[in-house]
Amino acid sequence: MRPRILVALVVLLMVLAAPAWAAEGELVVRSADTADFPEIELTMMLPPGSAAGSTPAFAVTENGVEAEVVSAQPLGEDRESAAVLLLIDTSGSMSGEPLANARDAAARFIAAMGVQDVVMVAGFGEKSTVVLPFSRDEAELRSALAGLEASGETALYDALLVSAKSLGAVPQSHRIIVLLSDGGDTVSRSSLDDAVTALRDAGITVFAVGLESPEASPAPLASIAEGTGGRVMATAEPAEVGTIFEGIAAEIQNQYVVGYRSNSPQTKDLEIDVVMTAGGSTNRAETVLPNPRYAQTPVFGEGIDRVRDEVSANPLYLTAAVAFVFFSVALLVGGVLALAVRGRRPLDQLRLYDQIRDSADALEAQSGPDAASGKMREAVTYVAGKRGFTEWLRERLERAGLPLRPGEYIYAHVLTVVAVGVAAQLLGGRFLISVALVLLTVVVPLLALEVAVSRRTRAFEEQLPEVLSLVAGSLRAGWGLMQAIDLVVEEMGSPASDEFRRVQTEVRLGLPVESALEKMADRLGSDDFSWTVAAINIQRDVGGNLAEVLDIVSDTMRGRTELRRHVQALTAEGRFSAVILLALPFLEGAVLMTINPGYIGRLFTHPVGVMLAAVGALLLVIGAVWLARIARIEV
Repeated sequence: MRPRILVALVVLLMVLAAPAWAAEGELVVRSADTADFPEIELTMMLPPGSAAGSTPAFAVTENGVEAEVVSAQPLGEDRESAAVLLLIDTSGSMSGEPLANARDAAARFIAAMGVQDVVMVAGFGEKSTVVLPFSRDEAELRSALAGLEASGETALYDALLVSAKSLGAVPQSHRIIVLLSDGGDTVSRSSLDDAVTALRDAGITVFAVGLESPEASPAPLASIAEGTGGRVMATAEPAEVGTIFEGIAAEIQNQYVVGYRSNSPQTKDLEIDVVMTAGGSTNRAETVLPNPRYAQTPVFGEGIDRVRDEVSANPLYLTAAVAFVFFSVALLVGGVLALAVRGRRPLDQLRLYDQIRDSADALEAQSGPDAASGKMREAVTYVAGKRGFTEWLRERLERAGLPLRPGEYIYAHVLTVVAVGVAAQLLGGRFLISVALVLLTVVVPLLALEVAVSRRTRAFEEQLPEVLSLVAGSLRAGWGLMQAIDLVVEEMGSPASDEFRRVQTEVRLGLPVESALEKMADRLGSDDFSWTVAAINIQRDVGGNLAEVLDIVSDTMRGRTELRRHVQALTAEGRFSAVILLALPFLEGAVLMTINPGYIGRLFTHPVGVMLAAVGALLLVIGAVWLARIARIEV
């Protein structure tokens, strides 16, 4: 009596521990087609006999909201062929009557399958053995079943991995494993997760049939079936396995295609619940699909592959993309020059001719690859100089302390813009994103140049009071103005030493000291130094104590600097608030574009969204100007 009691307790524990073990008669979602999103088609496998004598009705709920079902058609004989692997446990525990019943059940399954389906027979104990490859010959399949012999331990997970590789290579998209086992895995080298992952990646559905025994392990079979979109069934009577196998065959052939219109939710996944009502009974199936809205967002690697395919199919694509980038840059630069740069004057024309002559003289000394690069720089310099842009850029480069000629800077800038535009188009494959990157590449270097100019000018103005004190002290000691300037070059740091060294050089070449200082003031664009030069010139014209004048100017500048820093401290909170308010929309947009691109995408695709985005951008510009005016106090 004790063995019978033990078997009864094991069976009871299996039923309580794994409800899915007896999940017979369930509706199964075999596949989903989202190519015509928001129209989605679900291929359903109906439980055996569920639609006998009646037409099933389907209801679809998506993320808890009812969706409109637009079609429900049976596949019948028009369904695609299925590739089925009969994987039968041939371990030692299956010897005798269980294996004989398994052979009979497999034969009944083969007889119930359609003529278009192919079946493979394999057994597994410690190793997996293919008894017969895919075949449609029923006699040949029955003969192969007779060759199954029981022996050894159970390596279920290893057998599923091998089966996934074999079944995954067949051309049929409908791949099924019908698994029969009476015990848990005992000797596999691989794990349950490895087996489920391999089956899922190969697109295989597993119908698991468990023979209840003391060695049975229901939880792994349930995990395998649920992880692959199949189901698990169990029986304590080996003779009932044949009926279960016939039901699986009928289920494979009894398929419907249910089409419904998605509600297009703004979620990463679609949680779909299908309810089928037929003949007074109700069956339900649940599945989760990735939201196709996310699939429409280009991925870095996919963009490369797509653009590479388009280019290989039509080389004119790359040519058109490059031409557009050049055209966009030309329009942008031309518009900026037309609006921001003044018209030419006769003196500008003379400077342009001098510039062209200097460029031509420099090119005469070049040969080889550098000659082509020099000619390109000459062309770029000529075009920029026609509108006076070269002279403006020369002033900015000098104020920033960059050792570059205007032509070299413009040439490098244009090459960078073109390179970024072409790379963005090739890697991302999105036209609007490429244009946005081109615009950023045009604007950002100019803004960086302005920042460098402001920093250098501010650093010079912070040094200026010390410079004037040093010059005043030198004059009191009996030195001349040029000797005082020489001392500034030796004692002060950059940028003051660099600028006064240039004054020193110009004076030594014959330029009057007043003119050299005026050129330095124009070059730096510093109002403080311009006033200093004016004071020096007035003193040299009317006489007086220059050291005393410079001390007064130095004290005034120190007072203004102290007041300016005090104002900056008082307005720091307002300026920081302005930065936060201006950056917040872009940061929020970037976050939403990352976590839910479909939600924010309508802002740039729907007409109302585009209008709101344009109004928001305009208000953002107005707010930026307003905040800048409020936080800027002239001292």
